[in-house]
Amino acid sequence: MLKNLTRYIKNIKNKAIKYESLDANGDNIDRYQIVLKRVVIWSIAVVLLSSGLTGVSDRFINFTGCILSIFIGLFITALLFAFDKIGIKQEKENQKISPKAINILKDTQEYNFAKQFIYILGYNVILCTFVLILILFCVCFDSLMSFNLLDYEFTYISITSTWIFVQGIIVICIRFFIFYYLIHIFYYTLYAISSLINMMTIKRNRQND
Repeated sequence: MLKNLTRYIKNIKNKAIKYESLDANGDNIDRYQIVLKRVVIWSIAVVLLSSGLTGVSDRFINFTGCILSIFIGLFITALLFAFDKIGIKQEKENQKISPKAINILKDTQEYNFAKQFIYILGYNVILCTFVLILILFCVCFDSLMSFNLLDYEFTYISITSTWIFVQGIIVICIRFFIFYYLIHIFYYTLYAISSLINMMTIKRNRQND
């Protein structure tokens, strides 16, 4: 069961990353844009991490948990709407229905926007859940999240110093991934919304033609 769950999550992640790197016509976007996005997200996450070295407040944890819970509910509702109302067909089926080149192009763009919206939003739900798990871990081990890394310095190796060092590494990793995935969540939210709007715009223009 766990193996299947891991495979499903990995498949959704790969599909989301794949469709994120494609334009409306299904062509790969410029590699520079992908690298730039990663650099920007990593840079912002590092900056936020440096500001959180002294600890993470309970207010931040509570606010983030509430926002992510709301997001999960909205995203799942949007996914249900997508599968129920959008009516995605396979590309080959669309091409058979629309023999004209312009209609085939619109079919392809609509289909690609739909794939972006569904898989990116689905992956966003997974990211929200993962961050909530990290926040739950923070709540259960409150002493770790109030851990001030600036209060400590390197010293001779002992059992105590080694344990404090391990705690520091754990705290840095948890805080970094919270900030890192939060940035991804907001980015993917905007990306999915823009994909949905573009897709609905194409559908509306086709109905008006």
